[in-house]
Formats: sequence, structure tokens, C-alpha cells
Amino acid sequence: MDNRRGLYFLGDDGAYNQVLPLLESIRQAAPDVRVCCIAFTDRLERISQLESRYNFSIINDPTLAELDEIGMRLFDKMTGPVNRKLVGTFRKLYFFWGPLERFFYTDADVLMFDGFAEFFKRVTADDAPTLGYAHDDVGQVYLPGTLREQMVNEYNTRAINTGLFASKAELFTLAQIRELAIKAEPIAHKFYHTLEQPFINWMLDINRVEMKRFDTPGLECAWSGDPRPMKASVVAGGGMRLQWPDGSRVPAIHFAGYGVRPRMPHYDVYRHFAIAALPYRERMRMYGREFVHTPGILHAGRFGRRLVRRILGR
Repeated sequence: MDNRRGLYFLGDDGAYNQVLPLLESIRQAAPDVRVCCIAFTDRLERISQLESRYNFSIINDPTLAELDEIGMRLFDKMTGPVNRKLVGTFRKLYFFWGPLERFFYTDADVLMFDGFAEFFKRVTADDAPTLGYAHDDVGQVYLPGTLREQMVNEYNTRAINTGLFASKAELFTLAQIRELAIKAEPIAHKFYHTLEQPFINWMLDINRVEMKRFDTPGLECAWSGDPRPMKASVVAGGGMRLQWPDGSRVPAIHFAGYGVRPRMPHYDVYRHFAIAALPYRERMRMYGREFVHTPGILHAGRFGRRLVRRILGR
């Protein structure tokens, strides 16, 4: 295993129901990849119990608290419904001075499939672009107006989704991010309210960082809302293969915007990894939650509702 390369994800106990299937999918698809969890908050008791099982390390570095402060100042200047409880998303910036020289970053609402190990090697190779990304949408980064026009016309913004990308350390230092955040405060009201995403894009744009979409033959990451049909199948060892209509493989799928619920697109693949990882009692609770969300269950009568409450432990 090359310890210079690895995968970061952002997580805490509040995201346990996402972190668990994420880790299960990673270890099914890429058992030897180094994995580091950047602590989203200090609530780490439950996921810390998974460290030895899934062979990953939790990073709770002192600089994370300062990233919270930077994020809060920018949140205060942004326009729109910004959830201050999610300021921990700014902690992902730690990857620029963390232990990995080349890294793949993923939010917790992502799953990995057969082909991810090969994909990971390509996007973290020494000759890979400075930053590779999977998805983009300028409407999720800059509000309409002069700033968006400037970033498109002058800086050729890529407007990347910051929940799934690959890059390298030492692009920025904490001191540089402090300075950039101060410069961004007067224009932060022109950022779209997607948490840390507009600030990261803005600092990448004004520093003209080389960015390129992941262009890996036969391996294209997916967004769960993509209208193209995808076919899932179980492979040896309990992992999964997810394929596009042309038969090419999907190395990773991002559930951005959906959360974890039975009616989200491709819930079946999330369920596969969640069930494989959960102990019996928690698995029963999951079945209960699915039962509640089944159409018509609210009309199941007193006995049905009582059964659901018992399963859920309520």
C-alpha cells in the first residue's frame, strides 16, 4: 500500500448511517487503499468503533476548529438558507495540508463499486491533473450576476461539485486560506448557498488551478439523479458492480441532494452495503424504517403501527 496516496472522507456520528455503507463499499472495492476520516464534529464515539474493522484513521486536528471559524464568517455573509450546523464542511480543506500527497476526496453520501481500485490509481497518479472532478454546475456555485459572469468569462470556472474529486496536498496552506477567506467576505453574498462549495471553487478559480473532468475510459462516476438507467449486480466477495447502459462500469455514485431514505434513487445499492455492515438489531431498525416509508403503511391500522414502533425501539 502506498501511504502517500489515499482517500479522505468527512464524517461523524451524525452521519453514521452514511459512513457505515461508505466504508463497507470502499473495503469491498479497494481493500488496500489508505482511508482517513476528517472529523466533521467532535461527535466520534460510534464511528471510532469502526476504525479497526475497516482499517481507517480519524483525523481530529487542531486546525479543524479554525476552519469552522472561517466557515462561520463566510456563512454570515452568504445569501440564502445556510445551515450553520453544517459549517464542518469547511473542515475538508484540511486535505491541503494533511498526510496524503495525492488524495481522492468523498463526502459520506457516496458508494464505491467494482472498478474503483483501478479508477483510484489513475486519478491519484503522479501525472494526473492537479485536480480531477466528477460533476459540475455553475448554478450550484455562483448566484446569477457579475461575479458569476467574471468567473465564467475571465477564469473559465469549472464550478465543480466538491463532494467527489481528486487533488494533491500543498496547493494551499492554512495561512493562505485565512487570507483568501478575508478577501471572499465582501463577495460571499454572491455565492450560492451550497456550504463550502462556492468558496472552494472561488479560490481554485482565482488561483487558476488546473482542473479537468475525470476522463477514465470505461469508468465514469455517477450522480444518483442521472436519468440514464444503471444496472447493479453483486460480485464475488459481496461487493457490487454498477454499469451504465453501454456496459461500462461506475466506480462511484454520489447521492448529493437526496440524503438517506428508501425513496431516493438507487436505494437498492445503498441498502446492499448497509445491510452487509449492520449488526442484527440495527438491521431490524432499518427494516422498520423502510416499512414506515412503504406507500400505504400509514393506513396499516393500530397493530401495524405498534409493530413498527417496536421494531424501531420507540
